[in-house]
Amino acid sequence: MKVFGCIAHYGVAALLAFLMGAVLGGIPLFKEAMLWKTQLSASEIVQFIGYTGALIFMGMMGRRLTLRMPKNGKWIACLRPVVTPMVTLIILMGAYAVIPIVGGSLVAKMGMGVYNWIFIVGSAGAAMWLTMAWLVQSGTIIHSLEGARKGAR
Repeated sequence: MKVFGCIAHYGVAALLAFLMGAVLGGIPLFKEAMLWKTQLSASEIVQFIGYTGALIFMGMMGRRLTLRMPKNGKWIACLRPVVTPMVTLIILMGAYAVIPIVGGSLVAKMGMGVYNWIFIVGSAGAAMWLTMAWLVQSGTIIHSLEGARKGAR
C-alpha cells in the first residue's frame, strides 16, 4: 500500500538520521574536536545535523502521507486531516531539544523562560489543532470502523 510504504521509506530515513547523530556524536574523536574560535564540538554539530535531519524527514513523511492518503472511500482517509497537526506537534517537541545543542548561547541570551514559552505556546497550539482535527473526523472514523465490524460478521 502506498501509505505504509511512505511511512517505511521516510520513517527509516528519520530513524537512521537520528541514530547516526547519536552514534557519531558519542564517539570520543567527535567530542574532543572543537570548531575554530567557537565552543562547539564536532559532536554537537553532528548531533544537531542528525537530529534536525530526522525532524525534516518526519515533516517530509507527514507531507507525503497527506498527499498519498485517499481523500474518501477507505477508512484510512479519515485520518488524513490528523496527520499534519500530529507531525507538527512531534517536530515542535523534537525541536525544543535540538535547538539548544548548537544554539545554547542564543537561548541563554534570549532567556530560558522566553524559549520555554515559545515552545509551550507552539506545542499547545499544535495540540489544539490536533484535537480539533480529531474531533471533526472522529465521527467518520467511528462510523467507518463500525461498518467494518458489521461487514466482518
